[in-house]
Amino acid sequence: MPEKEKQPEKTEEGTMGQDVSSPLEGNKKSIDDIMNKVKNIERVLDVNVEVRVEIGELKVKLKEVLDLQNGSIIELEKSVENALFDLQVGEKVVAQGEVVTVGENLGIRIVKK
Repeated sequence: MPEKEKQPEKTEEGTMGQDVSSPLEGNKKSIDDIMNKVKNIERVLDVNVEVRVEIGELKVKLKEVLDLQNGSIIELEKSVENALFDLQVGEKVVAQGEVVTVGENLGIRIVKK
C-alpha cells in the first residue's frame, strides 16, 4: 500500500514557518505607494513650463542683421500653405500646429501630437 504523503504542518506563521500575510495587507502598501505617486504627479502638473512656437529659422549674414530696421521683411523658406509650426517645451517638440486668430491674439491649433 502506498504511504500517504505527509502534509506540512500549518501554524499561525503559515506553512512550515513561512510568514503568510493577508492579500489585503500587501495591497494596502501598494495602494499607499500609488496614492503617494498620484500626489507627487499632481504637484508636478501644477509646475509652469515655457512653451515656444518656432515658425522657422534662417541663416543670414551678420551685415543683413545689422541692416534691419522698422519695416524690414525677412523671408523664411517655409510655404504659407499647410505650414505647420513646432510647439516646443525646452528643446523637445511636443506638437505641431497651425496659426489661428483668437480674438485679437494669435494662437496655435494643434494638428499633430
